[in-house]
Amino acid sequence: MPAGAKERGGATEILADTSRNHRMAKTRKQDGGKRRKTRKLSPKLKAWNEKVMRVFRDMRKKDKEVRFRDALVEAGKLRKAGKI
Repeated sequence: MPAGAKERGGATEILADTSRNHRMAKTRKQDGGKRRKTRKLSPKLKAWNEKVMRVFRDMRKKDKEVRFRDALVEAGKLRKAGKI
């Protein structure tokens, strides 16, 4: 039987090494459990994201295979043309 194995009802079960998980939990506690703050978007960037999402949803209604990248390209073209 390998080291760290435990026999249960005829089956051998390998126990997971929890020492790494324990160390990671310890370091999380040391920084006070603080979470990273979300990024604040400028009003112009927020408006642009909303426009891109509107274009994406419209494109997605027509073709389910459309990717977000395609919507970004299309929204850029519309902005240059002055339609957005």
